[in-house]
Amino acid sequence: MTKHTKGPWRYTNNGFIISIDALVVAEVSHDVRLSMDAANANYKLMAASPDMIEALEETKKWFSKLQDWSGVGDPPIELIEQAIKKALGNG
Repeated sequence: MTKHTKGPWRYTNNGFIISIDALVVAEVSHDVRLSMDAANANYKLMAASPDMIEALEETKKWFSKLQDWSGVGDPPIELIEQAIKKALGNG
């Protein structure tokens, strides 16, 4: 069970990241030295966080079921686990 606010989230043009339940997850602002394009890209990245953590968790499950990696190389499980831990505040 996750501790974060249920996704999906979306970014509004007035500086808020809103949950599917219409809760304000975050109010965002940016350094004036950052372009609006960069700031908007950062806000969208933040809003995509619940979707990305879910995708990583599902990918990790999928990788763990595969038996034969011949010709593919090792899966990036360690990288995935590090990202999941960081996102969940465990890393």
